[in-house]
Amino acid sequence: MDEANIRNKWQKITIFVIRLKRQRNIKMRYFLYTLFICLLLGHNVKSQSKDITPLHTFMQVNTDTAFVLQHESGRLEPPQYWVLSKKGDTVNAYKYGSSYIRNVLQPQAIRRKLLKTHEPQDIYDVGINRFFNVVAIEKNEVNRIWKTVMAEQPWNITDDSTDGYGCPPVSKGEKTDVFDAGTIKLFLITPKEIKTLKFYAPVFYEKECPGRKGRQAIHKIDQVFKDIFKD
Repeated sequence: MDEANIRNKWQKITIFVIRLKRQRNIKMRYFLYTLFICLLLGHNVKSQSKDITPLHTFMQVNTDTAFVLQHESGRLEPPQYWVLSKKGDTVNAYKYGSSYIRNVLQPQAIRRKLLKTHEPQDIYDVGINRFFNVVAIEKNEVNRIWKTVMAEQPWNITDDSTDGYGCPPVSKGEKTDVFDAGTIKLFLITPKEIKTLKFYAPVFYEKECPGRKGRQAIHKIDQVFKDIFKD
């Protein structure tokens, strides 16, 4: 497991520990403790293959090339994937995820009902199902977007597994670091292989210690995807 994955795993563990310490309800404390133990036990068994879902393999079989972008954070949120694919001369965009709008103040009972409706348990069974849908984009525009992504030469991008995460130590051995950021994953899919690029807090570290080409490239690609899939 690479350093970025380890850091992301320990972020989640830290969040559970904080919640566990603050929780006064005995049943809830036991529940969080159980989740904490499961997270620890799963630390050594998760591998890159766990990142590959039926959605990825479906795109591998049914497209010539596909890019799948995922933001992974330490927060307990349902999975979301953004997909840009090409088959022959046809380029398409797809989105997997919940349609629920977060960060809106509302009565608790209504919020619970909406979460149950839009984020049921089977949303975590990532694949080609009711949470996966095409995004309508005009042909010339989606072709332009494809060329923009390809201009970054995705297969030549080096990620944290090659370059290392974070910044080099500054004077006195101290490091500039962040512990509550997220990881960007970009899956490069062809019929022959699925390659995964992973970057922990690339925007933060590019600001703190600029110049790494891999981070600059993933930031540009991430911005392209955000422009496509913005609500």
